[in-house]
Amino acid sequence: MGDPETDEQGPVTRVRTDRAEHGHEWHGRRDGAHEQPEMRRHELPGTIPVGAYRIYHHDGRWRYDDAPLATGGDTDLLVTDEWLTYAVDAREAGPHDVTLRVAAADGFGGGGVGIAVDGKPRTRIRFDPTGGWDRWGEVTARVDLSRGAQTIRLVVLEGGWKLDRIRVT
Repeated sequence: MGDPETDEQGPVTRVRTDRAEHGHEWHGRRDGAHEQPEMRRHELPGTIPVGAYRIYHHDGRWRYDDAPLATGGDTDLLVTDEWLTYAVDAREAGPHDVTLRVAAADGFGGGGVGIAVDGKPRTRIRFDPTGGWDRWGEVTARVDLSRGAQTIRLVVLEGGWKLDRIRVT
């Protein structure tokens, strides 16, 4: 299925996929994460599709060769303790609005997400149900960013919702 390797974080398997919609290799970690090291750094301000992450930590909920979150594809449910890391390049330092497009069914009670920049927690967002898996709403938080390259991590604090995209202005 792939060629096992090791890096500083443990075993990695490079998996080739025949799914044309992805167009790249998946790097599935046996520790419950998908890596996409070839994913480009996103310029900010801008919009980032959910599937354009560098690392998606799902704690083994998916098989290492699955592709649970795909740019332009179906968006799967995010659960508590999962996280997504996006590589970004901010053109300007200072406060930025981070807007998440989310969907949450009434029976799941909304959700909660923490935002960290370069590994440092910055803020939390709590939101109510949007009325269904196909009824999208937006929630916004203000986050200070440095100028230049950095990472934004979204940590699912209270799961049971879907994420479509992130807009940073």
